[in-house]
Amino acid sequence: ELLQYYQQFRPIAIWLIANSKISTCEHDRYFWQGLPHAVRLVINQRLQLKDPNYTRSEATDFEKVVEAGHFVLSDDAFD
Repeated sequence: ELLQYYQQFRPIAIWLIANSKISTCEHDRYFWQGLPHAVRLVINQRLQLKDPNYTRSEATDFEKVVEAGHFVLSDDAFD
């Protein structure tokens, strides 16, 4: 689900940034807001564990969000 969202979001976002329609900060915020709430919660927990200076007051770089999402949503996870 995350990979599919990423694949749909990325080309549109790249065009919008390249044509000065949105900033990279807006890009990160829109990517985050497009994720389901439950997914944001688990990714947020992972980001907090990985970075003690993590703050929710600003948008996290979307590459870090994708990396954290891949980790927590991986089919390889031991349950």
